[in-house]
Amino acid sequence: MNTTGPAPRRIAVIGPPGSGKSTTATALADRLGLAHLELDELFHGPDWAEPTTQEFRQTVMEALGSAEADRGGWAVAGNYVMVADLVQGRADTIVWLDLARRHTMPRVVKRTLRRAAFREELWNGNRERWRDALHPHRSMIVEAWKAQPKHRARYDDLSETPLWANATVHRVSTPADVDAVTEQLVSS
Repeated sequence: MNTTGPAPRRIAVIGPPGSGKSTTATALADRLGLAHLELDELFHGPDWAEPTTQEFRQTVMEALGSAEADRGGWAVAGNYVMVADLVQGRADTIVWLDLARRHTMPRVVKRTLRRAAFREELWNGNRERWRDALHPHRSMIVEAWKAQPKHRARYDDLSETPLWANATVHRVSTPADVDAVTEQLVSS
């Protein structure tokens, strides 16, 4: 455990659906006094409207700048490739939640069913619906299953590029590892 270096101030938390990105980013932001940003919240407008790439990049740049000005840093949860240079490329720490499907899929199923049953609002008025739970193009469950290997391949590739060269990368594969890295980072 590194207790002599400076605490991280720009943290990107990445991984497949159900890996705990939001939970981890929230915990790190709260414990380190950073702003917490959700890329999904910045991306999905009312009625699931999606911005153009240019609009999304502008929104993310403004949110990161505001977070640094207001809180001295940020912990960002999300995977959007179109802003990887803005988030992961500027991060001093990347927490890669590389959890197996046996960890992520039960979480996604439980979360999707809970959100649909209780009509929980995710962001900007959006909700997951029963009719979408297993729909091949709208289901978070289906998307999570398909996304798992894609995320691993994408981040294996990115880890070898200059994009991650200036960040300390923590690749974790179990929930216990996530807890240990969180503790390590807040103790820095």
